[in-house]
Amino acid sequence: MPGTIKLHLLAVRSLVFGTCNLLVIGVPDGWKVVDGPFPPEVDRWFVLDGVNWAVAGRGHWRLAGPVTGERGHRPVVDASLELRPAAPGHPPADPALSLARVTASGTRPMGEHAARWALGEVRRGFPRRARPALAVTIACEATRRHLRLLLEGPDPGDLESLLPALDAGIRCH
Repeated sequence: MPGTIKLHLLAVRSLVFGTCNLLVIGVPDGWKVVDGPFPPEVDRWFVLDGVNWAVAGRGHWRLAGPVTGERGHRPVVDASLELRPAAPGHPPADPALSLARVTASGTRPMGEHAARWALGEVRRGFPRRARPALAVTIACEATRRHLRLLLEGPDPGDLESLLPALDAGIRCH
């Protein structure tokens, strides 16, 4: 279990429309969130208590862990977030659908919701190679959306170590 959690706001900022929040995530102390290969996009948003929350959109980031070992290894996890509108009462999608193979799955509290998670692997590249992955899905009735967070990294241990921080830090509204 991580000692302290750092919260990071994943958002889109526009001079015309202002800031639109996608998600707040928690990462263990020593980890940082940096921009990914593609900027986040918002197709639709919802205003809740004066704050804009994306209802439909997507984004990519990288989570960089602390440097460890003699060779200065730094774990890097690719994170992708997909948001889509949802009718009230619909459960979150099965996170196993995002993975090619599942080794563990379950439900756990994240934020104010019961999130579904699956740990396993995805297939990437040519030729297709297995890459460890963690998929999390959440249904948020307050913002009327479903969230799918997919984390991919070189080591399943790094992905598992992020789960307690996600439990404590995810805020979807």
